[in-house]
Amino acid sequence: MRSHRTWLVLLGLALGLGACSADDGAEPWCGDSYCDPGETELNCPADCDFGCLATEFECDSGECIPPAEVCDGMEDCLDGSDESPDRCSNCEPSEFDCGDGTCIEAVQTCDGTDHCADGSDEAPALCDGCDADEFACGEGTCISETLTCDGQDDCPDGSDEDATMCASGCYLGEWECDNGTECIDETWVCDDELDCSDGSDEDATLCAQCVQYEAFLCDNQSDLIDQSLLCDGTNDCPDDSDELYCTPCESGEFTCDNGYCIPTGWACDGYNDCGDCSDETGC
Repeated sequence: MRSHRTWLVLLGLALGLGACSADDGAEPWCGDSYCDPGETELNCPADCDFGCLATEFECDSGECIPPAEVCDGMEDCLDGSDESPDRCSNCEPSEFDCGDGTCIEAVQTCDGTDHCADGSDEAPALCDGCDADEFACGEGTCISETLTCDGQDDCPDGSDEDATMCASGCYLGEWECDNGTECIDETWVCDDELDCSDGSDEDATLCAQCVQYEAFLCDNQSDLIDQSLLCDGTNDCPDDSDELYCTPCESGEFTCDNGYCIPTGWACDGYNDCGDCSDETGC
């Protein structure tokens, strides 16, 4: 509910009492130290802004509302300042505020696993709003992926400069080129195509051995989970595909060391299909 003072402000705007003028063309009303008819806190703060009572909350836009309406999930201020994240969240800049008030690391949002009890860290509105070349900030906005880990907070919550994320250089499922400035999909390493500008992803010494993957790509082709979560008895992919092809394997399938099942013909084909390289060991 809005206070009486807020409604008076809104009424004044609705009636078109926005501009200050003089009835006789001499002295304008606004600035004469009197709150004349037609003047409000918004259009003439010099005369009509008396501030809020000690028992009221003053919005950044000037209205006064009861303290009980601050951080109650409803915007009562015209500018929404009573529900601003900075005022209502108890989380650190590098954290995500779950819908129930708990905090998780911002880098744990949209990773295919529910870390918030209410699942708000995986909500479609939060996770599906950014393009492939964009980074999803902890509070939901999108920035260019090139702005992450550049030493400057581009996300309102600073999650693009998260220490854990930036220390590793690349995201989960990515491989860092030797030049230290590029990250490529880890499945592009040793695929006979140069993806790093320095060619380090096709280095002969590197490619003489199997390169283990850190991530598993869910069947929906959009969510990644840590490789250690594959076939662990818990559904971590939104489509449950991390638990679909697990031991016991059927006839004609190869059993990976991590419990994943692949067609027998994929073993020893020069490609890491298991993810842990067990299908390319001893060939």
